[in-house]
Amino acid sequence: MQKEFGNAMTVVATGGLASLFAAVTDVIGHTDRERRIRGLREVYLRNRAA
Repeated sequence: MQKEFGNAMTVVATGGLASLFAAVTDVIGHTDRERRIRGLREVYLRNRAA
């Protein structure tokens, strides 16, 4: 993907198993176990207020 894009990219692994994958590859730059749940919460809060 980086070759097609033409620039360096930051890879973020999300979810409960993110740290396991990050430990065995040098492609993943960051891990965030809670990113998906925080995003779902944000969608809920925005829709609740509407």
